[in-house]
Amino acid sequence: MGDAARFYSTPVPLGGQLAQASALSAVSWGAGRLDVFGAANDHTIPYWWYDNGSGNFNTQPEIVGDPYGPLLFPGTLTALSTGPNQLHLFAYGTDGTNIQLLYWESQ
Repeated sequence: MGDAARFYSTPVPLGGQLAQASALSAVSWGAGRLDVFGAANDHTIPYWWYDNGSGNFNTQPEIVGDPYGPLLFPGTLTALSTGPNQLHLFAYGTDGTNIQLLYWESQ
């Protein structure tokens, strides 16, 4: 592994519980910003964020879905950003077939 592929930090526990087969999806909507999404056993979507201004990840996940209730079939989600302060999250519905779109946009 060359120097460009090495990580120069130790793992940082972020807390929270994910479904065993949950995929993670990470996206950045701006310089110094990172949002990470997973899938929980209760069909909610926990997410962690990093903002360079604070210098740390939040240590407990926030939950996407409250107050909407169960949102996704565990393990299936993708996050993307189309510009600054915009997040789009695609996930299968709880029946495992219907695709759901959630989005957040800050003004």
